[in-house]
Amino acid sequence: QLINETQMETLAFSISKSKRILIYGIGISGIVAQEFKLRLMRLGLLVDAVTDAHLMKISSALVDENHLIIALSISGKTKELLNGIKIAKEHGAYVVLLTASKDYSLLSCCDEIIPVAAPKNFTTGTLISPQFPLLIMLDIFYSYYLQTDYATRFSIYSETLSALNNDEPSGK
Repeated sequence: QLINETQMETLAFSISKSKRILIYGIGISGIVAQEFKLRLMRLGLLVDAVTDAHLMKISSALVDENHLIIALSISGKTKELLNGIKIAKEHGAYVVLLTASKDYSLLSCCDEIIPVAAPKNFTTGTLISPQFPLLIMLDIFYSYYLQTDYATRFSIYSETLSALNNDEPSGK
């Protein structure tokens, strides 16, 4: 129910036109950011995961309208992340926040909010890992992006797979 196809298509288009993508996350969300970075790199994108609060501020000050920031925060209350995306938006970056928060005042520091599920206890991780809803939503988004130009993206994916499987020196 949380999936908005128009929003997913808009984000897929934003990734296609971005010069560079930064994925912000701290703590558990930082682990998800690193996972998603690897998945996008496999499709040939210039992407980095920023999981340190100081680096988030620095990188946010260096972005412009050619950058896409994907911010991950289940609670929507991670102060360091919110400060980083506010700075990035002020510098013209397109900012997308994935969160379970219903606080839509967060739109003041981002361009899009993509809601993720968060039943009780997700934020504490006592029953189910808080990573789970972020990973699911990012997997769904990944499939939307892959479909925007499947032949090209799958070709790049195959090249990266080949590079990973090639243990022989290239001779160069």
